[in-house]
Amino acid sequence: MCVVVVLLFPVALWVAARCQPEFASAAVFIVSFIVMATVIFKLGNFGKTAPSMDASVVSAQVTIIGTAFTAFILSALFAELRQSETRLQRGAGGRVGDSLRVGCGHRFGTAQ
Repeated sequence: MCVVVVLLFPVALWVAARCQPEFASAAVFIVSFIVMATVIFKLGNFGKTAPSMDASVVSAQVTIIGTAFTAFILSALFAELRQSETRLQRGAGGRVGDSLRVGCGHRFGTAQ
């Protein structure tokens, strides 16, 4: 496998974990574009080690599918985690605020 692709895989996963899913899609597109460029121009291991062009294309397709699948699943999991955290913060903030208002009201004799 081409060294460039091996170095871009962790970057694509980092983008999937840290950014919104749209950015993960863009990262997968860039990695896919670079993998296909290495096949077309016979750069790196995609062009040199495969006995035929068909084997290079299949190897590139497997690499692209693996990268895309991993990045999209990771992106979806982190997006769901962010949504859950937001829901919890909104829900907890309202309940904590109500509890403080009621607690302070009883303490100072201004309960409603």
